[in-house]
Amino acid sequence: MKNIFKILLSVISVFMMGTAFAQHRSEVFVSKDPEGVHYRIPAMAALPDGGLICVADYRFSRQDIGIVKDGRVDLRLRKSHDNGRTWGEIFTLVEGKGEQSPDFLNVAFGDPCVVADRKSGRILVMSCAGNVSFLVGTRETHLRIVRFYSEDGGKTWTAPEDISENLYKLFDTSIYGPAKSMFCTSGRITQSRHVKVGRYYRLYCAVLQTAGNGEW
Repeated sequence: MKNIFKILLSVISVFMMGTAFAQHRSEVFVSKDPEGVHYRIPAMAALPDGGLICVADYRFSRQDIGIVKDGRVDLRLRKSHDNGRTWGEIFTLVEGKGEQSPDFLNVAFGDPCVVADRKSGRILVMSCAGNVSFLVGTRETHLRIVRFYSEDGGKTWTAPEDISENLYKLFDTSIYGPAKSMFCTSGRITQSRHVKVGRYYRLYCAVLQTAGNGEW
């Protein structure tokens, strides 16, 4: 009977926690018009002060980067100061220029990944950029990878910095051939609790790529 009683208490506790969580559930990004601009690919990170930051595509083109020629995609951002119970206003982290851009890098930004350093609170966002579709990229002309930093909890951000070549050249001597197209996946960057390099603990992020021999 004691074991059954303990099990019942556990079930009740889990149910109450789930009910409490459901009461505070909120939609962070809402695409109001099914035929209009869509939000996609959200990424979220916890901040050292107990807040949350969420970044997502705002797809004027309603497609992945490069599917629509010169199709604009922005990165939009929202913050919570109470662990997700309430959320602040939506604002633009970086604006894609679409067909207005003289530089293909600034046509669109999408598929963000985000992480906040647990000591300093410095925030890193990485994303795809440009106007080349992932599926048709080559070593010479491919989807770009850019990064942004915020030193003030996400209020302001650095300009996009293209770090594509730093990553692509790592695979130039691979037995599978050089990387033809690449992006950071799953919207998530994780930080080691133990391995420190310089000022920061090491970061880890999954990468999807197409190689010279056609393999993914």
